Amino acid sequence: MGAKRGRKFKKIVQGGAEDFSVAANEMLAKGALPLVAKVLFLAIVQALLSGVALWIVLTSAGLKIDLLSSTATVCAVIAIAAVPVSIGRSGIAELGVQYYLLSVYGFTSWAAVVMWRIASFQVVLALCGIAFLLFVHRATRGHLQRSP
Repeated sequence: MGAKRGRKFKKIVQGGAEDFSVAANEMLAKGALPLVAKVLFLAIVQALLSGVALWIVLTSAGLKIDLLSSTATVCAVIAIAAVPVSIGRSGIAELGVQYYLLSVYGFTSWAAVVMWRIASFQVVLALCGIAFLLFVHRATRGHLQRSP
């Protein structure tokens, strides 16, 4: 690696460690705990909503699965999908759900898996896109009216 590159790499790692330490201290400060609690609550709500979406799709496809198992499946798939194997994690989450359902329940249905992905990803993406456009429209409406 060389001494010069080694010192440069060491400096980068130490800077990253310091930044992480500062961020962790700020996050665990007394004043930040309400925000941390809100973020944790929203993460739990998001996991439950994703679990409900998978539960609805799988029960309608004929699999007898409870809500807790469905939510655990979604959380496991999110962890698998975090591995950056492909651009945009395309296919990784779907393969993870299919493999999990096949290995744990002996259930296989690509249609159910794809419907879950559409319900949990594409629908949310479309709704967020519409909300974004509404916010942009509202923010630019006053600006456009003042233009000559």
